[in-house]
Amino acid sequence: MGKFVARFGLRTSLFVLLTIVALVACVQQGVTILADRNAALDAARSGIVDRAARAAVRQTHLISDLHILLDQVRQLPASAGTSTTACVDPFGELVGRLDWLTSLSVFGSDGTVVCSTLAMPGTTIADREYFQAALATGGFVVSDYLISRLTGRASLAAAMPIIEAGEARAVLVAGIDLDWLARVAAETELATATARVVVFDRRGVVIGGTPGDTDHLIGQDLTASALWAARGIGSGTSDAIAFDGASVLAAFVPLPATGGTLAVLLDRSEVLAQLDFKAISTAGLFAITGLILFILIWQGSEFLFHRPIAALTSAAERLRAGELTARVEVEDFVPDFRKVGTVFNEMGEAIGRQKAELDTLNRRLAELAMTDSLTGLGNRRAFDERLAAEGARCARDRKRLALIMIDIDHFKKFNDRYGHIDGDDALRIVAATVRKTARRATDFAARTGGEEFAVILPDCSRQEAVMAARDLVYAVQELAIAHSEGERGVITVSVGVASLRITTTEAIRDLHAAADASLYRAKHAGRNRVDVHPEIVSLVS
Repeated sequence: MGKFVARFGLRTSLFVLLTIVALVACVQQGVTILADRNAALDAARSGIVDRAARAAVRQTHLISDLHILLDQVRQLPASAGTSTTACVDPFGELVGRLDWLTSLSVFGSDGTVVCSTLAMPGTTIADREYFQAALATGGFVVSDYLISRLTGRASLAAAMPIIEAGEARAVLVAGIDLDWLARVAAETELATATARVVVFDRRGVVIGGTPGDTDHLIGQDLTASALWAARGIGSGTSDAIAFDGASVLAAFVPLPATGGTLAVLLDRSEVLAQLDFKAISTAGLFAITGLILFILIWQGSEFLFHRPIAALTSAAERLRAGELTARVEVEDFVPDFRKVGTVFNEMGEAIGRQKAELDTLNRRLAELAMTDSLTGLGNRRAFDERLAAEGARCARDRKRLALIMIDIDHFKKFNDRYGHIDGDDALRIVAATVRKTARRATDFAARTGGEEFAVILPDCSRQEAVMAARDLVYAVQELAIAHSEGERGVITVSVGVASLRITTTEAIRDLHAAADASLYRAKHAGRNRVDVHPEIVSLVS
């Protein structure tokens, strides 16, 4: 993580960390939602299987009640069926009281109607499977979906043979209203209000179901549909596509008494609606939370990290560039960065102090490098640099520059007679007198050799330079430093003077040579005197 932060920065690292945490939370939430979805689907499947079983029991009970009713009706005298109208009144009363009955009829063993609540003489049902089954089994039989030959309407028929002397003499047939099956389905206790019931006969023809949903399907053969194909073998649940194209959970149970199948359908979308809403809400909450955290981290990192780091970086760069006063304002920093900022400021102050001390030391070293250690005057190097600088300035400004060259008379003899210690003392005393000749701030006095001195006088006329030189000669003689080998018994000096208006930097060499020549003449003319070099026409502006 440290390498990542070092490469991509703190803010990016925080966003990456937040993203990882958010992804982990999303994965965990996704796993939870997926588990909840599976649990909800399992609960829904279990629920519709239970409800389908209850609906099947209800249907079975009603068919059983019909079985009992037909068994009782066949005991009535009217079931003798001696004429086509003998059963009309008693059977008609039953049909009127039971809304699920459309008709009651007695058919002879040949299938011809003998007596019926519906006046349809000559009608035969000898070819109906349920009629043949009733005769063959001698028991109760419920037909598949059919079109009644008595009413011409879609119907179901329940048949029970009338047995006399151990032989089926006739068959009692009850016409069953398909709307009755729809009402039974509507009365079935279902898991949710949107669960739907579809009742198939043994051939896959819809014979009933939830009112309003299956009315248009009554009589349709759905054996080729995905819904019928999903019923599998026996009872259970399947994921299926309903007749209206909806994805449903389907529970199928057989109806033993009729040979049909009852299906309870539950839309997957309704089962998962609440969970889907929860998932969307959770995703939205994550998105909003992530956005808020993004803003908070962005703004927070700006205040907590980015701004302090930027301020420290800027100050460090300025400090590196030599701005030793670079500091950071730590009042608005968070505590950790406030400590860093305080340490940085203290470091900057320490560097500033060290730099000031170093500058002072460097200046001192520079001064020492440019100062004669014995006399405290400038040394030869300082003299050369100062003469070049003043000459360049005078050339630029077209001003005069005067140079005084000084030599102590017979100084070697002085050292030989009095020793080097006294010689050094004499040099220091004479140097102090030479320094007084440099009265102005721009004047500069230097020791240029063993007993040689020089004074640079910028912007100084020839007459002023000569006067300063003469004062120097007189002042040294007045020091009265004993010198038995000298002409006057004391230390004296010889002085050469040159003063020129400088127009080019090359003329500085000529000025130096002129002053040196004047000093040479003063020495050969008897010493303890001043010699002035005449004006040089080529150097005069």
